[in-house]
Order: sequence, then structure tokens, then C-alpha cells
Amino acid sequence: MMKVGTPEKLIKTKLDTQVNFTWIVDAMCVYCSDSFGMPRVYKSFESVDYIIKEYVLCRPNDVSCIYGNYASDKFKIGYKNMTMDFLNVVSRGKKVEQSFYVGERKVYMDYFEGIDYGFYGTDYNGALGLGQRVNELRNDAPFFRRENSIIDYLYPKKVITVDLRENKKRMSLGFENTQDTTENILWVKTKPNSFKFDLKYIKIGDETFDLKGTEAVVNPKYENTFIYNEFVRPILVQATGMFFRCIDFKDIPPIVIGVEGGTIEINPGSHLKPGLLSCNSGIVSIGNNIEGSKNTWVFGETILKEYATIYDYENGRIGFAK
Repeated sequence: MMKVGTPEKLIKTKLDTQVNFTWIVDAMCVYCSDSFGMPRVYKSFESVDYIIKEYVLCRPNDVSCIYGNYASDKFKIGYKNMTMDFLNVVSRGKKVEQSFYVGERKVYMDYFEGIDYGFYGTDYNGALGLGQRVNELRNDAPFFRRENSIIDYLYPKKVITVDLRENKKRMSLGFENTQDTTENILWVKTKPNSFKFDLKYIKIGDETFDLKGTEAVVNPKYENTFIYNEFVRPILVQATGMFFRCIDFKDIPPIVIGVEGGTIEINPGSHLKPGLLSCNSGIVSIGNNIEGSKNTWVFGETILKEYATIYDYENGRIGFAK
């Protein structure tokens, strides 16, 4: 949860470590047309600090299909106050589009699970962009300038801790909170200007598979974990025979993933859930679901249920703590 605007309004968002910008959906504009969308975007905040900088469009430079604003406003996250640029988008019906344009620059806001509006509106209203800042400066797309990253507000240490383990459910901005850990933090070096890291192997049951050339990223935005399809079936095979039972996992070993300096383990209770005839797994095929992620696995809440994850922006690393 974060507070936006003056006067403050409470906004519920997902965390997204793969994008370096924040976006918010005006979910109550269910029946907006293009001509009525823009007034509703502004009224969704009614903030005295809300400044419109550019339009968000469905096609490059096409002002006949406006989806919202590239704007700035005051944000309050925990005890931190900041004035930050963000995308304020109007939803058309029950589906939020997967991509928009700011000028000629395409912006991806993809969701595997979709956004469930239900009767009273959306479960969450967008995403807080926690990705590494962009490397290049673009005069043609000022929204993507380097200074737009949230990490410049994370003082004194540029660190974020996400802890979704049982009875935790918290995020810490600007400091490392490693309380309640039972072992040392496993630090893994990440790729430049991202939180991607190399995978070495995956062990499913008694079989070990080489993962040379494969990268991964931990993103709290997703409930599931997305991997190569060829490894999904062996994981599902482990769950067969458990007819209407998804409680006793004593005979199922954890999935072990080799990384730099150690291993990450996913216990069956973190990814198996009741299905019609047996257990279903929260580890599914990545397919073509995320733009540019064909060779990048995405670890969602299945990993975060096991580990507190520490994103160290300044030192280019990610930490896993039990």
C-alpha cells in the first residue's frame, strides 16, 4: 500500500522488479471511451500536485486513442516522501492492455494472471516499479530518463527487502531487515542494470539438468514461477498419485536450483496446490508470456514463500535469506 497525491489517497499495488517505472490503473473507469477517458484520469486523483507531462497512447503518436497520462505526483511509501513520475492509465472494460506508448516508446505492463476487478473494482491498482534504472538517456522519451528510477529515493543504502514468508508479508525500503533468519544470506551477483542472475542447474527428484545459458529474476508481481516447459512435466509427475491430497509432502523432495555460491530450494508446500484429480503446481511454463524473457526464468511467490529476498541496487546483487 502507498499514498498518492494531495490530499493523500491509498493505492494498493503489486511490486515489479522488472520495470523501472511506476504505473497506476484507474480501475473504476470501466465504461470509458477515448473521448471520456482523459477527464476520468485526472479526477481519479484530484491532487493539487498532479502534473500532466505527456499522454499515454494506444499507438505511437496517435492522440485519437488516449489511455492516460505520463504525470508526476507526490508519493508516500512507508516513511518516505517523494515526488515521482508515473503512468496513470485508464482501463477499458475488465482488461488492462498489455502495452502502451509514450510518444514512440512502447511500454510493457504485462500480467500473467490478469487483473481481477470483481464487483467493487480491482484487487490492485498497478505496479510499483523497483527495477534497476535505465542505462541510457533518451531525449525522445523523457519518461525513461535515468533519474526516473525509485532507487534514488532509497537512502542511505539503496536496498529493498521483500519478505513474503509465513507470518511476515512485508517490504522494507532503504535498509536490510535480516531479522528472523536462521542462516547466512546467500548473495548472488546480478547482470548489469538488472536483477537477472545466472542459473547452473535444476534438480528434480533424482535427476539433475544443466541450465547453462539460462538466467532468472525474482519478481514479487507474479504468484507463479515460470520456467522452461521441458521441466514442468517432471515436476507435475511428482504430484501425481496424490488423489485429492495436497497436504502430506513427506515423500516429495524439494526442487533444488544451483546458483553462484550455493543453491535455492523450493519445497513442495510452496508450489503444490489442490487440483481436480491431484496436485497442481505453481511452477508453470514460461512460453512467450513475458516480452524478452524467453531465456529468463521468472521466480514469483513460490520462491518468496521460502526466502526473504534482498535487492541490493548499489552493489549489483540479490540476497536470499531463510
